[in-house]
Amino acid sequence: MESSRGKVDCRLERAAERAGAPGVAELIRLISFLVNEHSLDLAIAKGERLPPSGTFADSSGQRSQYFRLGAETGQPVIFLHGMLDGIAPLQRLQPELRRLGFRVYVPMRRGYGGSAPLRRGQDPADAFVKQLEALITHENLQRPVLLCHRGGALFGCLATSRLNSPVAGLVAVASNFSISPPRQFSGLGGHAWLMALGAARVNWMLPVLMQCWSAALRWHGPKTLLRMQTLRESKERAMLEQLELQPLLRQSQMLFQEQGGAGFQGDVQLFRQGAQTALPERSARSVFVHGGEDQLAPLSAVRGMLRGLPEARLCVSRDAGALLFYVFPELVLTALQDISAASGGRS
Repeated sequence: MESSRGKVDCRLERAAERAGAPGVAELIRLISFLVNEHSLDLAIAKGERLPPSGTFADSSGQRSQYFRLGAETGQPVIFLHGMLDGIAPLQRLQPELRRLGFRVYVPMRRGYGGSAPLRRGQDPADAFVKQLEALITHENLQRPVLLCHRGGALFGCLATSRLNSPVAGLVAVASNFSISPPRQFSGLGGHAWLMALGAARVNWMLPVLMQCWSAALRWHGPKTLLRMQTLRESKERAMLEQLELQPLLRQSQMLFQEQGGAGFQGDVQLFRQGAQTALPERSARSVFVHGGEDQLAPLSAVRGMLRGLPEARLCVSRDAGALLFYVFPELVLTALQDISAASGGRS
């Protein structure tokens, strides 16, 4: 018996030495820490709990909420969310973000989550730039990569042009830069079509439409928003149905509806002006990852916008559409790695 115990002790000591732990006790504590960390990552990725969050104030005293994802150290990334599905597409990648060494910060734009809404008459572009500058200062971020999803790409281009702090680059996923032409909504149906039309043309309808939209999500389920952006017989629709996203989407959509749609209505002010207002005067290393089947933001529109960004690189997935971030997340992570490596991967 003593011989067996001795063999086990020797093996543990060798394992501790290989792991760089001072002793067996420290090795056990390390293993326990890593198991708990991984369990927490999985709970965040499944939508069982929200990521850690904090608040900060900008130069005007307005407070903003932000979330933390990924690793504790590594290349800083700022995620600029879209207008409706929020942090869900990135949150589900929490284990991968940690493994790849991305330290991700997710500020909620004005009126989303716990961030103060825009003041009456306040310019949404100025408010956003102030918010981002405050976050970079608050967390002492050095050359972060901007990761943008859907409408967040408009804000990403705005940031590369107007931020005082330098950024390492920009990755834009399934970008949507404008909500002006009604023909742009032909791929939508139901409440999604009404929301888009109201955002583009009828400002007074937005509060009522937001209430109807919230009711539709409760009645039909949180995946409704995603299904409406896909073609009925498409490969993307089939892939969507295989994903377990309900808790994650429900959590994210509730977060975005906290203030009755104030954030959505604030974003609309900038989106009506279109991409030309946000095209950067100085270029940053950029990768645009887009789906060839995107009905709301057609590939032709994105190509046309990128003529004003000659140094930007466009990567197209022919099988993807509006839900590229959900169905082909590996393309997003690869683009992030490329931008990070090109910038030297500074932390």
